[in-house]
Amino acid sequence: MKRKTKILISTDSAKIHTGLAEICRSVYKRLLEKYPDDYEIEQLGWFHNDKGPENVPWKIHPTHVIREDGKPPRLDETDRYGQRTFEFVKSTVNPDIVWTNGDLWCFDHLLNSPTRNTFRLCSYYTIDGSPYFGMKLKAGESSEWGEKLLKTDRLVVLSEWGVDVLHDSCPEIKDKKIDVIYHPVDIDRFEVLGTEEKYALRDRIYPPSVPRDAFVLGWVGRNQFRKMNFKMWEVMHYLKFGDYIRCCSCDRITVKEWDHAARASRPVGKLMKYDADYDYTTCSHCGHGEVLEGTPRDDIYLWMHMNKTDPGWNTESMGEMYDVHDKILYTQGLQQSRGLPPKVLAQLISSWDSMLYLSGGEGFGVPAFEALMAGIPVIYTNYSSHADFCKHGGLPVRVDFIPELRLTIHRSIADTNHAIEQCLYAYNNREEMKELGLKGRAFAETKTIDTIVDQWHKLFQEMMEQPLATESGAHVYTEVI
Repeated sequence: MKRKTKILISTDSAKIHTGLAEICRSVYKRLLEKYPDDYEIEQLGWFHNDKGPENVPWKIHPTHVIREDGKPPRLDETDRYGQRTFEFVKSTVNPDIVWTNGDLWCFDHLLNSPTRNTFRLCSYYTIDGSPYFGMKLKAGESSEWGEKLLKTDRLVVLSEWGVDVLHDSCPEIKDKKIDVIYHPVDIDRFEVLGTEEKYALRDRIYPPSVPRDAFVLGWVGRNQFRKMNFKMWEVMHYLKFGDYIRCCSCDRITVKEWDHAARASRPVGKLMKYDADYDYTTCSHCGHGEVLEGTPRDDIYLWMHMNKTDPGWNTESMGEMYDVHDKILYTQGLQQSRGLPPKVLAQLISSWDSMLYLSGGEGFGVPAFEALMAGIPVIYTNYSSHADFCKHGGLPVRVDFIPELRLTIHRSIADTNHAIEQCLYAYNNREEMKELGLKGRAFAETKTIDTIVDQWHKLFQEMMEQPLATESGAHVYTEVI
């Protein structure tokens, strides 16, 4: 009888509701269903909660929990990603393959494990921005992260864009094979709704203040700097009030500069975004003298599905500052590790007309891919991994960039003028956008869970054909025993 391959997973506990946990559940539940005689699975679960809402058919080892008299148990921050418990769990499980999914700092301790030579390491790695070389770079010669990623046996990213970024950023791995496997999403959860079906769903889940035939944009994500979701309130302001001009020659939009303190358009003569004396009588892009004033629109809404308690932008202040609090809806009751049931979230996404996805950088962009699965077109920033698939069912938005502190990974900032152009195009061409959404759905159907699981199975089989470092002198990690 063939010996099963033992895999130790190191990522967010499959019991909880996070993006990493969903990847883990989706891949390994189906892997065990399709190949029950090939694998034994156990997990070292980050942020594990025994009372979490999900159940999986494998053992989950929690990270360290601190217990003090009179106080509720709490996770040990020094063991956040298993830095302290990995070696014990690894010695207990004795895996053939350790599979990890997360950022580099989540699995750095695996790369430098004192027993690194005794297991094969597969890193499923999200590349959410560029460049990606870490704190140290000697251009064309060496990089901090390239040196570390050399220690992975198989490096897997979620987009071709991510492959290009790593090869271009890290000289050490410019010739290393990097696999691309998409994030698994259950397409069976998502329905493409006709107009009347969508209206019936809205009648059931939308507040009475939103007309059933309104044009509804949607957003799913964390409230944080990388998501750059502050742009949502700004874009909604210009759509609501029509504070822009449109050129009759180049057809491009110029927004009227908003004074955030006065909550009014900044007077001509005091402008900062443009020349101080620019007066909106000509196009700011081509200089043409024939322009049209923007049209206020009262029937455009934005549904933001995010945890309002995230340490990001103040949702109440942003709504008041841009005077759009009456045009933005929020999903109620979300918590960091507990969201809507997957089927309910799929229905919410299906109720929208378009997804507005102006993220500053994504390692994949699950919400945008889920929108495509529901046949919902995506208006998206043309940067990072999500742009790889959004192009099959969406409208790109031009961007500028701002580098993060210290790491210098660049985050995109949506061009407000172009974002409004694309939103208005979607608003005015709804039948065409439905067709675009169906094209996105057709692409998503080529990335089913079964297809993705088969990719993982093939990769694991290839890994098992390679001897461990302790079994061959061809590749030994000399830094560890």
